[in-house]
Amino acid sequence: MKIADLVNFYDSEFTKLIFEERKNIAGKPYYILYLHNTNKEPEYFSSAFLHYLPFYVHSKEQLDSFDDGSIKAELCTSSKRLWKTSPLIKSRKNEVNGIYGELFLDFYLKIVKKYKTFVVYANLVSYENNDEIKGFDNFTYYLNEEDIYLTLGEAKFVCSKSNAKTELLNDVDNHIKKSYFKDYSSFVFGKGSSEDDSHVIYDLLVRMNSKLNKDEKLSYLDLLKDENIKLHFVYFAIFTSNQFSTDDYDDFCNDLYKSFDDHVKREFPEFDISIDIVLVPIINKSLDIKNKIDEVCND
Repeated sequence: MKIADLVNFYDSEFTKLIFEERKNIAGKPYYILYLHNTNKEPEYFSSAFLHYLPFYVHSKEQLDSFDDGSIKAELCTSSKRLWKTSPLIKSRKNEVNGIYGELFLDFYLKIVKKYKTFVVYANLVSYENNDEIKGFDNFTYYLNEEDIYLTLGEAKFVCSKSNAKTELLNDVDNHIKKSYFKDYSSFVFGKGSSEDDSHVIYDLLVRMNSKLNKDEKLSYLDLLKDENIKLHFVYFAIFTSNQFSTDDYDDFCNDLYKSFDDHVKREFPEFDISIDIVLVPIINKSLDIKNKIDEVCND
């Protein structure tokens, strides 16, 4: 089944379960609150996770093997096999397993926003060390007319609003640094690929690698600037809360944005950089949702 058809399938079947209603916080289009029907949260989140896991983990070649005539059954079978036996899915306690937030961030970027894969999940984890994703949790891209936007995402699925804010602020402090990003971009671009039929990303990678082959002092960060690539950061959090009004999240977003903006101005003044803050409050305890997902995937 082609990736475009899978994207349409997920959008029609699962987007409304979690990303049903979008609201802007403080009148800013980059402060985003998503609401949903909370009556069946454990069922909705576990069903979306179960069906989406193969899309999150697998490469294009593997996704093409699914039969659209029995797509739900095949996705469930593949997902359970991945969850139970694949070394790509790291065995960790549900309380600290990052895959829950990472997968729903991926769903948001690729299904809701229609961004395209740049590095698949399997290439962001370390087999030898049994690690989760290190660094940014997601790397996608999108094309806007002639401009290329590389999107780096950070994801949290935690027990409270305050925890989400604290952990995202820590990510800003730790990752919005030129020295860190220089090393990270080398790691990511060495594993990059493209789903874009126009081969814009492929041509970009060829040009960048050709220049690197000729000058050992160059870095991918230098080349991103030379190619006028736009950087777009997405800070995404699912967390337990009884607050569902946009007014409840003004301070959260303003504090996170100010920290991000301060870091960007200090570390990357020469880049065109933008941000989205995407918040998804849930009524159930976050661990209860994770346990339900784990139960469904192990069924």
